[in-house]
Amino acid sequence: MGPRHPWEHFTKESLGGNPAGIVSAAIPSMRQFDSGGFIAVAIPFFSDTYLGLEEGNASQVTDYRDHYVNTTNGRTPRYYCVRVSTNGRHIKQLCDPGRHGNGTEPYTGAVRATVEEWFNDLKRGHFFDAQSRTASFVLQLKSNNIGLRYRITLLFELTSMGAIFPSYDVETRTLDSDLIDNMMLYATIALCMVIFFALLEVIEMSSSDGLGSYFSNMWNVMDWANYIIFFMVYAQLLKTKSNWESFDCSSYLCAEIGYFDDWATMTSYRQSKLYLSLCVCIQLFKILKFAGQLVPKTELATKVLKRGAMDLLFFAITFIISMLAFSMMLFVQLGPVMEGYWDQIPAFISLFRALFGDFDIQEIMDNSSGYMNTLLFLGYLFVAIFIMLSMFLAILAEAQVAVRDDELAVERDFPDFKEYGCFETLGEYIETGVRKPMRKWMYGEEAEEEREAKEKEEKEKTAKEKKEKDSVTNAVLLDAIKELAAQLQDSAKATVLLQEEVSELRAKQGLASASDPKRRMSASMMPPPDLTSPTQTSPAGGPLGLPWPKAMPEPVPPPAPGQKRYVV
Repeated sequence: MGPRHPWEHFTKESLGGNPAGIVSAAIPSMRQFDSGGFIAVAIPFFSDTYLGLEEGNASQVTDYRDHYVNTTNGRTPRYYCVRVSTNGRHIKQLCDPGRHGNGTEPYTGAVRATVEEWFNDLKRGHFFDAQSRTASFVLQLKSNNIGLRYRITLLFELTSMGAIFPSYDVETRTLDSDLIDNMMLYATIALCMVIFFALLEVIEMSSSDGLGSYFSNMWNVMDWANYIIFFMVYAQLLKTKSNWESFDCSSYLCAEIGYFDDWATMTSYRQSKLYLSLCVCIQLFKILKFAGQLVPKTELATKVLKRGAMDLLFFAITFIISMLAFSMMLFVQLGPVMEGYWDQIPAFISLFRALFGDFDIQEIMDNSSGYMNTLLFLGYLFVAIFIMLSMFLAILAEAQVAVRDDELAVERDFPDFKEYGCFETLGEYIETGVRKPMRKWMYGEEAEEEREAKEKEEKEKTAKEKKEKDSVTNAVLLDAIKELAAQLQDSAKATVLLQEEVSELRAKQGLASASDPKRRMSASMMPPPDLTSPTQTSPAGGPLGLPWPKAMPEPVPPPAPGQKRYVV
């Protein structure tokens, strides 16, 4: 490399790059790099005018933008040209005149040779050396056929040990300005509707029992989340339109070299699509809300989730803690040798993917010195799938059983309840408005009335049988409850009598004496009386199968004034 091609470092302001920098998409890195640095530029273009070979700085070379052809300026492409620079200062520019000198085929290959020379100059000058750590290749392309513009970033991270982490990023936007105008029109109409429905939600909120009661309904939470995200979408669309219309070419790279980096419009487009995707997702989920109003059967999923919400919440906490524990363990064991476990977050994601069968046991064994890591991973699978997943399904099953019980209670209390909603109503309309007149026309009015009377009689008979069956069932249940209550009452009385008998027998033997402590202690250590002894009991059985005493004991006299009674 000659002295006229020294490498020069440019700031991100001079290059017109993204102030936020460049983010690596390589899993082992995911780091953010500054968008400034050393540059080499190659700009191919079509020209309506022949531009001969020119070299020098920006002021010494013809500005190609005065002659280049695109799909909007109405110029006719005649020559294939290129503009290259190895350091951002020295520029070389030329067009291929073609074999006939008018730019038509066959070409002479001057453009290809210039690009090859530019690339060889970079290699000879050691553009990449031992101190290089990041190489970013930005390709700004477009497809006129489908009307899209691309910004492709190829990023190579070079470590001090010679490793290379490759990654890429693709951004797109439309080329048609009419689509942008239509998008803003539809977004403005949607904004007016969102404001209207938000005001209705405010009225509903003010008429509720409080914010806690209002936001306890998850549909209301989803409504406000949807409104807030749409406001973010609209703000991002305004920013996108502003970036589209404002062509900022104040940076050195754009003003002098002629290279414009369209990162601002691409970034705002990407954010707009992200917010819009979330907004549309929530909006389509709200179809379940209206479907549940029309057809109550479609509310099963939402009812089950609502019934088991608290259990699912605490289960999620337990599950996440267990996932963090296993991910930390495998990060320590496999992080130095496997890309998917190089940090705790990638390890957590790898274990989450393993729940759906996306794992490679053989790779773990190949990167381990024994079976220990494999056994640890299998232990995680056992806990996560056989235990945690079983608990998750059990919570859902329990909630579904409770929901089914509620539905049966509604059917019992409200026999006219239509669980299929509008479909049942539609069936009734079809029955009364279509099928019934057709049957009258085909079989006669008398036959139809006879059939209706017979059908009504069968329904009444079925309802009567069901009512009688329910009455019998209720009577049997009531008798069983009464019998059980009587048994419990008799058992309670027998227990009280038995306790009284035991106390009286012990008192008769002197166990309740309070005058002699030694006697009280010796009596307390005496075994309980044998109530089955023939000298104390009769053959007749007492409460709970215990025999009655043969003779009622003498009642214990009340204690004298100032004297305490001790009962053992």
